[in-house]
Amino acid sequence: MWIRNFVLIGSSQYPDVDTPGDSPTGGEGQLGFLMGTNRFEVSGCTISKVWGDGFYVTHGSSDVWIHDNHVISAGRNGMAVICGTDIIAERNTFDTCGYHTFDVEPSVAADVCTTIICRLNTAGTYGQSGQYFFNIYNPNSSTIDGVIVDDNTVLGDSLSAYVYSEGSVRTKHVTFTNNEGELANVGPDFFFTYIDGLTATGNVQSLSSGVLMNITDCTGTW
Repeated sequence: MWIRNFVLIGSSQYPDVDTPGDSPTGGEGQLGFLMGTNRFEVSGCTISKVWGDGFYVTHGSSDVWIHDNHVISAGRNGMAVICGTDIIAERNTFDTCGYHTFDVEPSVAADVCTTIICRLNTAGTYGQSGQYFFNIYNPNSSTIDGVIVDDNTVLGDSLSAYVYSEGSVRTKHVTFTNNEGELANVGPDFFFTYIDGLTATGNVQSLSSGVLMNITDCTGTW
């Protein structure tokens, strides 16, 4: 299945701010494209004014290719992976997102997120305090294994990243390499926690003070 060269305009009155209480569905509501199937491609599409995420990958999707799209504004995440395998997001542009730009966040323990690649994307601004360009949050001891974030550029904001797992299951094999942020930030800008197999090299991010990375209880670190 593929969707190509489609223009999607939502109904949000606050297109770049996370306002779930005002959504017409009463929650995060009104997604851009929801992928809950196998072999799904979205390319050449323009998305704006959605209350929720620009792209939402869930229900064990596999072989998903999201490329060469333009998210002008999303109230929540530019792209969220809840449950999926073999997901590639490349050469997309995300102007403004109300929360994170890229988010990997399983909802229940049975959700599995493996082999996810975000590369060659361009981001503008995202969220407010406590939001990140790249976020992995695992509150339910789900399986997250093999996430690559490489050669992305953040214009107008910092290159911030956050990886955190609660419970007994650790995140495995995270690669965060060759990315660049434009806006100087107070460090640390990268928080990497409870990861087995972390590679974080070649990133360019200016700091006004502090250190670049805070690494806690990670193994196989490069």
